[in-house]
Amino acid sequence: MYKLHNPYFLIILPFVVWLFFKKNKKKAIRMPSLEIVKRTKIGESKKHLIGKYLIFTGIVLLIFGLSRPQKTEDKIKRENEGIDIALVLDISKSMLTEDFSPNRLEKAKEVMDTFISKRTQDRIGLVVFAGSAYTRVPLTFDYNVLKESLSSLSISDIADSNRTAIGMGTATAINRLKKSHAKSKVIILVTDGENNFGKISPENAVTIAKELGIKIYTIGVGAEYINQQTILGSMKVKNDSLDELLLNNMAKDTGGLYFRASDEKKLETIFKKIDDLEKSKIESRDIYLYKELYRYFVISGLILLMTGLWFDNYRYIRIP
Repeated sequence: MYKLHNPYFLIILPFVVWLFFKKNKKKAIRMPSLEIVKRTKIGESKKHLIGKYLIFTGIVLLIFGLSRPQKTEDKIKRENEGIDIALVLDISKSMLTEDFSPNRLEKAKEVMDTFISKRTQDRIGLVVFAGSAYTRVPLTFDYNVLKESLSSLSISDIADSNRTAIGMGTATAINRLKKSHAKSKVIILVTDGENNFGKISPENAVTIAKELGIKIYTIGVGAEYINQQTILGSMKVKNDSLDELLLNNMAKDTGGLYFRASDEKKLETIFKKIDDLEKSKIESRDIYLYKELYRYFVISGLILLMTGLWFDNYRYIRIP
C-alpha cells in the first residue's frame, strides 16, 4: 500500500502544468524572406523541446518528493500501550512491626518487587513517606534500577519516621503523574497507619487526583490483633492504628479499591489482583512501518532538471 504523507504539495501541480503549456508570444526577428529557412526544414525539428520536457518532468518529480510518498512494509508491529504507576510506600517506624515476616516493611518491599517483575510495558516510579515524602525513583522503564532502590530502602531514609503523612505521600505521587500522557495513571499506596502529619491532607490530594484522572489503590497492612507488652506480660490487642475509613474513601473517590492485608498471604494476593485489574485495561494497537520513497523522486527530479537546463541552454537552442 502506498500513501502520501504531505499530499497538499500536489496543489502546485496544476500551476506547473499551466505554465508548461502556456504559449509565450515572443517577438521574432524580421526577415525579408523565409524561403531559405523553409528549404532547410529546421522548423520540423522538435529537438529544442527536449530540455523543456526534461525540466517539466524534473519539477513534477520534485513535487511528488515533497509530498513524501511512502510504502507500507509487510511487517506490522503490535505494541501495547502501558500505564504509569506510582508505588507509594510508608516507611515510618511502625512498619517495622513483626506481625509480618520479617516485618511489614520488608514484606511490602518483597511483594512490590514481585509486582514490578510482572510488568513489561509500564513506567513505574517509587515514592516513600513518613513525616515527609519524596520521590525515590521517578517514572521509569528501568526496572532494575527501581528494584535496587526498593531493596536498599529503610526507615532511616526519612528523618521524621515517627509520623505518617499520607496526604504528602499521595500528593508527591500525583506530582509525578500529572504530566503523564498515559491512558491510565495509577497510585498504589501501602501504609499501616493514619494520617497525623503533613501540610497537605489526604482529602485535598484525592481532589487533585480526581481532577487529573488518577486512580488510587490503597492497601492497609497489619494484623487485626498484635502482641503488646504490658505489666502482665505479652498479650494480644486489637490493632486500631489503621485508618481504614480514610483509605477506603481515598480509593472509592478516585475509582480505585481499598484492600486490607492482615497477613503476608493476603498482601501477596492483593498485589496479584491489582496486577490483573490493571493489565486488563491495557489496549493494544497496530504500528505500521513505512518505507520512505521521497529520496528517489527528489534525486530523479534533480537529475532531470539539471539535464533539461543543460539541453535548453547549451545543446539545443531555439531561434525565435
